[in-house]
Amino acid sequence: MASYSELVGVAGAFVRAIAAGRPPAADSGLMERARLLLAEAGRGITRSSPWTPFERRVAIPPGRATIECVAQITGLPADDVEQAMNEHDADMEIWANSRYQVLVHRTHNPVWLSIKRIDQEVIHSWRDLQRIKNELIGPEFDALEIYPAEDKLVDQANQYHLWVFTDGRRLPFGFQHREVRGPSGIGEMQAEFEP
Repeated sequence: MASYSELVGVAGAFVRAIAAGRPPAADSGLMERARLLLAEAGRGITRSSPWTPFERRVAIPPGRATIECVAQITGLPADDVEQAMNEHDADMEIWANSRYQVLVHRTHNPVWLSIKRIDQEVIHSWRDLQRIKNELIGPEFDALEIYPAEDKLVDQANQYHLWVFTDGRRLPFGFQHREVRGPSGIGEMQAEFEP
């Protein structure tokens, strides 16, 4: 794993190069070392970072360049695009911890959680998704992760979606009792519980 001082050194080199008006070329040694350090940091985030409580983040309003680009692509007036983007952001909460960023859309029931790792790598840890649902919505609610028909498939990023029923409905299928245990040593494989 890269040292803290190496990470700071590469970040400093980037800042100095950009400030001098000479951003590093995509094929430069500095850029390649930065890529490797980012990959190492990403692996370290999920392997060694302790789980931290979620904190609410402030949505950054879309910049003028983004608004104008979307307006140009869609053919809509820039003011309409800006209003639509701001309305969309108003209906969404952004939460993050040491490992994940979660967009929470509470405008409908079920509540929609859009989840990605900070390093944008593949999740799929069932325990992490369960913990996210419990911490952000509540342990008393059922949630679904959907594997849709191909004609409704959305697969554009390592992003995962849960729909959480907050109106008291319980799913009429699935297990109806609790049975949880850690590693048993009797032929079943199970991960250790995180603190």
